[in-house]
Amino acid sequence: MSFRSIFLRTGLLAGSLFLVMGLAAAADKASSGQQTKLLREGGGEAARTGGGRDTGRAGIQPDLDISQKGSSVEREWGPLIERLVADGFDREELINLYCRPEVILDRSPMASKMDELYEPKLILKITGPIQRRLAELGYEPGPPTGKMGATTRRAIMAFQYVHGLTVDGKPSMELLRQLREEHRKAPPSVKELYFPPKARPLVYESVLQPERIAEARDFLAQNQDLLRRIHQRYGIPPKVAVGLLALETRVGNYLGEKEAFTTLSSMAICIDLREIEPFMKDRPVIPGLRPWLQKRCREKADWAYSELKALLRYAKTNRVSLMGLPGSVYGAIGICQFMPTNALRYGVDGDGDGRVDLFKVEDALPSMGNFMVHHGWKGGPSDRKALYHYNHSTIYVNTILALAEQL
Repeated sequence: MSFRSIFLRTGLLAGSLFLVMGLAAAADKASSGQQTKLLREGGGEAARTGGGRDTGRAGIQPDLDISQKGSSVEREWGPLIERLVADGFDREELINLYCRPEVILDRSPMASKMDELYEPKLILKITGPIQRRLAELGYEPGPPTGKMGATTRRAIMAFQYVHGLTVDGKPSMELLRQLREEHRKAPPSVKELYFPPKARPLVYESVLQPERIAEARDFLAQNQDLLRRIHQRYGIPPKVAVGLLALETRVGNYLGEKEAFTTLSSMAICIDLREIEPFMKDRPVIPGLRPWLQKRCREKADWAYSELKALLRYAKTNRVSLMGLPGSVYGAIGICQFMPTNALRYGVDGDGDGRVDLFKVEDALPSMGNFMVHHGWKGGPSDRKALYHYNHSTIYVNTILALAEQL
């Protein structure tokens, strides 16, 4: 059967499919207590902002204009649907999903990831030319080693100050352009300028604010029995467990503003750097880095595809509706913020209802404990390494432990 002809047959199937999944999610949401209050104001780290889990939308109606949407779905999602079908997923169910009005191609997550990967490489490429031009203009950046240091940073800040620019000491393509266009030498007074050194942060200060600490303390008080059981089974002290969840999702109150299914689908389909480049911060990509960045783009698209397959399996196995399922900027889900592959690998049915629902604290906490134990948590010096596996950031680990001390 042709791809396009299926659209006309799928309206009723979409209604019945999401009715069943929505009713199951709604019943579960009613039993999950205070931890599913997801729309408070505030925010978590790592762009985990806004939104909440609206799994209670039972009886989502089929899109009455589904046939009209067919051409755009085929154009945007056709290759991804065919790839998923080749991996064993049901074609009609997939078309129903991608015909939903909520599912809109969003290139910003992949553009953000490419910016994240590209910026350090770009800085390495342009620091040498920036140093040489600063030296020609008399700003004394030190030897043109191509590496950023305190002397080069001070020279950049001096140039920025003299020319009324934002003084941040950061190399960029825009700075290099401004340096090349400038022909006036540095004034003699530039040597007298003083820029105090900027201390590197040791923790996320926003997480240690009084309102965030109070929120974590409330969660600790409300879940003492469950946290005690987690400690007994997995060895995770209650305060450390709460510190981790407080950093990840504000203990379940801030779970992401975009649907994980749309985010991962969008990243999986974005295999061509040329389609992503217009949405990047530093563009155009310089020719010398384009082949490398195209390779990384394809690798990240393949990673997202693996996570998308895991999300589809997680939702089907645990009878969770994909529509309204919030995720982080790169598709992590639940109070404990697992990528879908980790949800399948480490998810625990803590309340014994036959499902792993990471949006319920009864399942999220033991799942988090299971992950930590599998990554080396033993209640000793290795604990920092186990926390580091959760998020590869020293500041992240420092913040969890600092918040635990405040509880």
